[in-house]
Amino acid sequence: MDFSLSEEQTLFRDTVARFLSDSLPFDKRQAIVDTHPGYSADHWHTLAELGILGLPFSENTGGLGGSAFDTMVVMDQMGRALLTGPYVSTVLLSGAVLDRVGADGVEDIIGGARKVAFAYAERGAGYNLNDISLTANKNGDDYVLSGKKIAVLHADTADDLIILARTSGAQRDQEGLSLFMVPAGADGLSMTAYALQDGNRGADITFDGVRAKVLGDVDNAFGLVEEVADQASSALCAEASGIMWAIYDLTLEYIKTRSQFGTALGSFQALQHRMVDMYMMCQMAESMTYEAALAFDHDDPDARRRSVSAAKSLIGAYGRKVGQEGIQLHGGIGMTLEYSIGHYFKRLTMIDATFGDSAWHDARYARLMLTS
Repeated sequence: MDFSLSEEQTLFRDTVARFLSDSLPFDKRQAIVDTHPGYSADHWHTLAELGILGLPFSENTGGLGGSAFDTMVVMDQMGRALLTGPYVSTVLLSGAVLDRVGADGVEDIIGGARKVAFAYAERGAGYNLNDISLTANKNGDDYVLSGKKIAVLHADTADDLIILARTSGAQRDQEGLSLFMVPAGADGLSMTAYALQDGNRGADITFDGVRAKVLGDVDNAFGLVEEVADQASSALCAEASGIMWAIYDLTLEYIKTRSQFGTALGSFQALQHRMVDMYMMCQMAESMTYEAALAFDHDDPDARRRSVSAAKSLIGAYGRKVGQEGIQLHGGIGMTLEYSIGHYFKRLTMIDATFGDSAWHDARYARLMLTS
C-alpha cells in the first residue's frame, strides 16, 4: 500500500508546518499557555483562514471535504508544535456531531466565529461512553438537564455546549442516550474551569434544571458518539506520533552536541542503541496512525474500532517509553520547565488518557477480536 502523501497533502502539511514554526516558537508557546484562555485567538483565526478548521467538513457546509488521512497530516504538525487550543473539542468532536446530525452552526465553526465544547465524561465512568447518569427529561418542546460532567475540554471559552445525556434506560445501557445543545451561559449551569497539565483547559459543569434542545434522534446517540470519539482518537494518535518524532529529533540533536569529559554523548554505543529503539517506536507509531486513519475510508465499523484501538494501545505504550527515554537522555535539563522535552511528555500523557488509555484499548481490541 502506498503511504506517500499526495501533492495537495504535502502542500497543506508544509503550509501548516511553516505557520506553526513561524508563529509558535517554544518560548512564545509557554507565554500563551500561562495566560487565560491558554491559546492565541489570532492563531485560531489564522487556522480558519488557512482552511484547517474546515478541513474535516464537507464542501456543502463550506469545508474542504478532507479525509481522516488529511486530518492526520495536520494533527501530526500540531503535535510537533505543541499547539494548544480547542481544535479537538470544537472541530473534531462538537463540529463532527453537528455535521452528522445536520444541525446549524458548522459554517460558523469553519469561519472561526464559534466554539463549541462537548460534555460527555462523568465521574466514575472511566472511559465508557455509555456510563451516563446525567438525565434529560421532556418538558414541553424542550428537555431539562440535571447532573454533572467533568473534564470538558475548553468549555470556559465555548459559545455553546453539546451534552451527552440519558433519556431512558439504566445508567450503563448503550440505548437511551441522546445529545443536546445549550448556550454556555444558560440558566442553571455552573462551571469550574482549570488548567490541565499539558497547557490546555478543562472544566467541571453542573446542570441544575437547564433547558436544552435535542440534537438528532432521541435515545439513539451512542453509535454516533462512539464513531466521533473513534475519529477524534485517530487524530490524537497522529498528534502523538508527531510529538514522538519531535522528542526523538530533540534527543538526537542533544546527544550529538552534548559532551562529557570531552566526548560527545552520541559516540557511546549504549546510547546509540537507545536512540535506535526510540526511532523504531516512532516508526511503529506512525504506521499504526496511518492504519487507523485509513480505516475510516471503509464502511466496516468493527474494522474501524479494531484499528483505532490497536493504534491507541500501541501509541499509548510507546509514547510513554519514548517520552521517558527522551527525558532520561537529556539528564537534568530534561526535568526543567524551561525546556520543551517535558512539555511534550505531558501532552503525550494527556492524549493517552483521552477516550481510553493503552490498557483500556487493549481490552477493547480483545473483545472485538473475540466477537468478530
